[in-house]
Amino acid sequence: MSVLYVLDVDGTVADLSHRKHHLEKAEADWDAFFEPSALLADTPIEAALDHFEDGRFRHGECVYLTARIESVHDETKHWLVQHGFAREDTRVLCKPDVLRLQRSAVFKPSVLRTIARYDYPGRELVMVDDYGAVRRAVEEAGFRTRHAPDCWSEAW
Repeated sequence: MSVLYVLDVDGTVADLSHRKHHLEKAEADWDAFFEPSALLADTPIEAALDHFEDGRFRHGECVYLTARIESVHDETKHWLVQHGFAREDTRVLCKPDVLRLQRSAVFKPSVLRTIARYDYPGRELVMVDDYGAVRRAVEEAGFRTRHAPDCWSEAW
């Protein structure tokens, strides 16, 4: 069975530290957090770059599954391509804007189940994510995970 790596963006390949303060307020400011110019100012997680060559993941096929909302899909894709994490034909799945406030630990396992069944039947999906609650939920849904950014310094 071939592996399909499903990579998160924020905290996995993109350093979002300059945007985190928007979520650390008493009331999270999601509009500011997802502001396109702020997303484009993210810097790559350097250790992750070693796992890509010409926009291709060195360990096999990958797609992206991010909690970034659909309205910033184009900026997200542009950033991934610009920094060498993707090619124009790389699939990037974003959260629908109407689900903006749905927890990633609910959204991501649901999407994984759907794409495993309909888009990638017979493939083993492995989620690479930095968020512990997401990894636990994904594992409970029956998928393997890798802990970013720690996994970038581990053997694959």
